[in-house]
Amino acid sequence: MKITGTKFTITSEKEELPITVINDFKSPVKVKLSTRVANSKIVVGSVESIEIPGGEKSQVLLPIQALASGSSGLLAQLTNLENKPVGYPVNIALNLSVISPVATWITSGAAILLIIAAMVQSWRRVRRKKNV
Repeated sequence: MKITGTKFTITSEKEELPITVINDFKSPVKVKLSTRVANSKIVVGSVESIEIPGGEKSQVLLPIQALASGSSGLLAQLTNLENKPVGYPVNIALNLSVISPVATWITSGAAILLIIAAMVQSWRRVRRKKNV
């Protein structure tokens, strides 16, 4: 049993990370995915137990919430149903490029005001040319 380690770039506040779990055994296995975050920039949701057929791989969607931008990571470990480790833990690197909703609203508002100001200026020029 193993988890494929990878890097992710997170661009929105809430996302689901696709984590691939590989069952090297011939028989089906039921496991849980436990995680530990590297810092307080992310919050990880829980995942129900996973049943993987023998010799197959399965993708698990791990819900996360990014609280701040920057670098972070999490340690993912497969466990059996009694919470005993199965296989080795894997470090998953995360690059958080999250723009807060407040910044988005401020930027959008400024863009709208700029467009309105340009339209008013153009309208004034047209009126001035008609009056001359």
